[in-house]
This record gives sequence, C-alpha cells and structure tokens, in this order.
Amino acid sequence: PSRSEEATAIRPRPVVQTGGGSKAGVILGGLALVVVLAMAVFLFLPKKGGLTVDIKTPTGASVAKAEVFIDGQKRCDTVPCVVRDLDAGSKTVKVIAPDFPPRDAVEIVEGGKEKLVMITLEGSSGPAPSGTPSSSGATGFKAASAQQGVKVFVDGAEKGTLPVELTLAPGAHKVRFEGGERFEKLEQTVDVAAGQVKDLGPLKLKVLKGQVTLDLVTEGANVSLVREDGKKTEKKLPASVWKSPPVKIDIDASEKWKLVAEKKGFDDFSQEISFEDGQAEKTIRIELTEKGKGPPAVAVGAIDQPSGGDKPAPAVGGDKPAPTGGGDKPAPAAGGGTGTLNINSIPVSKVVLDGRPLGSTPKVGVSVPAGSHTVTFIHPDFPKKSVTVQVKAGETKTAAVKFK
Repeated sequence: PSRSEEATAIRPRPVVQTGGGSKAGVILGGLALVVVLAMAVFLFLPKKGGLTVDIKTPTGASVAKAEVFIDGQKRCDTVPCVVRDLDAGSKTVKVIAPDFPPRDAVEIVEGGKEKLVMITLEGSSGPAPSGTPSSSGATGFKAASAQQGVKVFVDGAEKGTLPVELTLAPGAHKVRFEGGERFEKLEQTVDVAAGQVKDLGPLKLKVLKGQVTLDLVTEGANVSLVREDGKKTEKKLPASVWKSPPVKIDIDASEKWKLVAEKKGFDDFSQEISFEDGQAEKTIRIELTEKGKGPPAVAVGAIDQPSGGDKPAPAVGGDKPAPTGGGDKPAPAAGGGTGTLNINSIPVSKVVLDGRPLGSTPKVGVSVPAGSHTVTFIHPDFPKKSVTVQVKAGETKTAAVKFK
C-alpha cells in the first residue's frame, strides 16, 4: 500500500492533573493577602511613643528631684523622667519641683518616637515658708482666723468654716473666704505642692459694716457719735433709746467715728470706734468719772458673732435703734489700767478666763485688768490646757494653744 494509505498510529495523550494545583494556588494567594493586610495594619495603625521629661532652673541649673504628671497621672519622682508606651497624640505634662511654682506644658507624642521635653522652671524665691512637709504625705492647705464663722470655698465648693486643714490635689486652686454681709470677701489662688500642706496663716477679713453695743453705766449722760472725716458730723442719741437696752448701732467701717459722752460734774468720756482688728461687733461700756476722781475702766471687747439670721441693727443716726439679744458685758478692769487679750485655739474649744466662762474660741479684744491672768481651754476630746499671761496696762497679749 502507498504511504498515504498507511494506518495512522494512535498515541495516548498525557493526562494533566488540574484540580490539585488550583487548590494550592488559592491557598498561596490567601497567605499572601494575609501578609499584605498585616503589613498594612502594622504600617497604618498608630504606634506607641514616649516622652523624656527634664527640667532646669532659669539660670540653667539642673534639678534632680521633681514630680512629673502626664494627663494627671503621676509617672516619676525624679528627672529625667522617661515614660514609654504612650498613645500617640496630645499629652498634658505637669512638673512640681520643690521651691518652684508648678509648670504645665502640652506635648505631642508621635508613634514610634521618643521625644525630649525640656521645661524651664519660673523664678524661685528660695524655700517657701508657707509650705510645710506633711509627715503623712498629705497635700493641701490649712488656715485659721480670729474671726468666727468664716466659710471656706475651694474651686466653688463649700468646705466648712475656719479653722480648716484640707486635703487637695496638687496644683492651683481658687479659694474664697466669706464672713457674711458685714465682711468683704477674700479670694486668692493657692498653689499646693504634692506632699506639702501650705499654711495660709491667720486670715483677717476686712470689716465693711460694724456694730457697736452700748452699755451706759452713768445714767443721765448725753451720748453722741461724732464723725471727723474732713467735716465734723455729730449725731446725738436720744434718751429714749436707753429705755430698751442693749443699744446696738450699725456703723460704716470705712468712716471714722468716736463715741462722746458728757454729764455735768463728770469728766467727758471719749472712745474711738475702729474695726481695724477685724472684729465687726464690739461692746463699749460708757462710764464717766466724777471730777477729781480716778478714771474708771472702759472695757472694749469683741462679742460672739451670730451665725446668721439676726435682725439688722439700725444704722448710725437712727431714731430708735431696735433692741436685740445682747451678749455678756465685759467686766470692768481694776484701777491700775487695762490691757487686751486675744484668745484662740485649734481646734475650737471652750475658754474660761480667770474662772469666768467666755464661750468658744476665738475671742479677740477682751479687755482685762493689768496683771496676771489664767486662760483655760476645754475640749471634749483632749485634756484641758491652761495658759498664764502677764498683761501690762495698754498692752495686747495673745493666749493660744493647739490640741494634739
């Protein structure tokens, strides 16, 4: 047969395995996608960052000890302060160093980076005498006053009445003291350092409207209030007011007044009225001396201030001063002259002067005869304490104790 007629050989075609290879490719592709996504997450998610905080004085000197706060959380007691693992973003840094005002700064933390923050402290005047290290580690301030019933407000919240010792967070606080309508409010910003209790000392609010209680001992005397602020003004108290003792009169503390009393056959009586000592309420004992005889003792002292709600007394010059509840009359002094005692305690206690109860502390402007006096302080939670004070004529002395 011819070549063209020869039978064509039939060869089997190799079988290609397609199924298994397709599955392997899918798996490899999936793994590659996971890797890509992981890298994207790593690249685009915010990283942690860090701050290294250091401080120096205005002269460039370094400071070894300081407290460092980041977003209100204390991180270090010394510097440099290295803080890592911070979320990226804005952070508030506060530094409190001994003998310097606190400093605040706002810094930006960048992911994957550590930033150096150098804070320069503001001027120091040396160790602050008002800051007292607290053995208990407390932070805050304490204050006292000879004025009674002074309310304390810190950052707008009432915190009781003086004397107080308050625990506060470190930093600046708005503090306000209020003594009622008779006193001018006192406001100040108090910076407290961590671990210290700042002593604001004895506070004295300025008196705006004072009140005098008049005790007329010499009957029939003509009593007047005289003002001498450039132009003399005299206001005579009518005899009718003495029929309903005690007589209480309101006085503008910014004006200068004196009390004058006259009676035929007696020496004139004159007493300046001042509220510079911070006591808004006073008692004046009016006792004239017959001509040719020694002068009597004139006691001028502070009386307990009301807690509030008392009916206002008439102002100077009122025709009929309204009678109100009076306090104890100061005891007359001996002929050897008089002195003045200021009496106080922390915490508040009952006080007895020479065996005579005076009520609760503080007591300011208590008139006493010249000589030796014993002041006893009584508190229900502590043993009683006694102080002996020698007072000379015209002298002012203080008797004070602190119960522990």
